[in-house]
Amino acid sequence: MEVMEGKKPYAEWEVGGEIYKLKLTTAAVTALEAQYNGNLIQMMDSGIPSLGNMLNVVHRAARAYKPSLKLNDIYNLFDQYVEEGGSQVEFMTNVFIPVFQVSGFFSRNQTEAMGEKIDGLKEKLL
Repeated sequence: MEVMEGKKPYAEWEVGGEIYKLKLTTAAVTALEAQYNGNLIQMMDSGIPSLGNMLNVVHRAARAYKPSLKLNDIYNLFDQYVEEGGSQVEFMTNVFIPVFQVSGFFSRNQTEAMGEKIDGLKEKLL
């Protein structure tokens, strides 16, 4: 797999001093598509996806590296993330969207363009 210079082949989510590696496998994507009855990119069509949907996607992505994680563990991690100063919007821009970027949903050029758009979104929302 070709990795962009300086980029990791997975997204990261830091909570409580621990870094969770995140990447959707093909099996995870197809399971999520069956669960949501459509393409995962459709989740972002209406703006900010629901928290439940984002956490479900991140749960599947985290299990690629830590299969023992349960969905309830992700809920607890999100609660801790918020207690540490995170927010749902920051979670979307810093964790959720990067999962899609490293999981093969976008080309290199699209990923770079998204990075610029995400930076603009952060400035607008935060």
